Amino acid sequence: MRSLLIVFLSLLALPAIAEPISVRADIWCPYNCAAADKKTGYGIEVLKTIFESAGHTVDYQNLNWAESIERTRKNEFVAIIGAAKNDAPDFVFPAEPIGLSSISYATMKDKNISISSVADLQDMKLGVIEAYSYNTSIDNYIAKHSANLKRISFSSGDDALDKNIQDLLAYKLDVICEDTNVLYYRVNKAGIAKKLQISRDPDKLSEIFVAFSPTNPKAKEYAALIDKRIADLRSSGKLKSILQKYGLSDWK
Repeated sequence: MRSLLIVFLSLLALPAIAEPISVRADIWCPYNCAAADKKTGYGIEVLKTIFESAGHTVDYQNLNWAESIERTRKNEFVAIIGAAKNDAPDFVFPAEPIGLSSISYATMKDKNISISSVADLQDMKLGVIEAYSYNTSIDNYIAKHSANLKRISFSSGDDALDKNIQDLLAYKLDVICEDTNVLYYRVNKAGIAKKLQISRDPDKLSEIFVAFSPTNPKAKEYAALIDKRIADLRSSGKLKSILQKYGLSDWK
């Protein structure tokens, strides 16, 4: 009897097994890159640093954006990464973002098209990604013309941006829009930056987050952990070190 009691007390003394943090998103370098790459993106490195230090494991895999949102909403996964609040307003967001996003347009340089705002998109075919939120002006433009195949082309899949870039290079699209950091990272890596004219939309910057499933009972706890640990990473210099790997500086 005494030995059974000792075993029982020993089990109580063991730490609780932390829940794996499953994170899904399409490829969106430098925030979150291909899961198989050595450099998985600064956002993923930040996320792993925060949650692994709290005893969790982080399971990051690539999945198209629309499916990532829908399946995480059902709590099949714990979180999505690289989300603006307009992407999934019902999700649980930390107060602290993991970056700031501006949107830029890309056109073929030899077409001599100048795009400085949504007002310049008239009579052009714009390539966007299904279920993405860009910024207020672009989102409103997409909503207004979404049924017009001559104005809006939707791409999907975890390589949706690559598809849009390929269609732009093939002159199937007049213009594409994307987060500025993501666009430059991708076209520089592909060696095609010189072929493109890139200009930034004047709309205000958007905060980018790790967002947690609204049906996960620990979502608020996880969001609070990010808020606490981001400050620690910033003060210790660890955040700066992670960002420098991707040629970036602190968004604050």
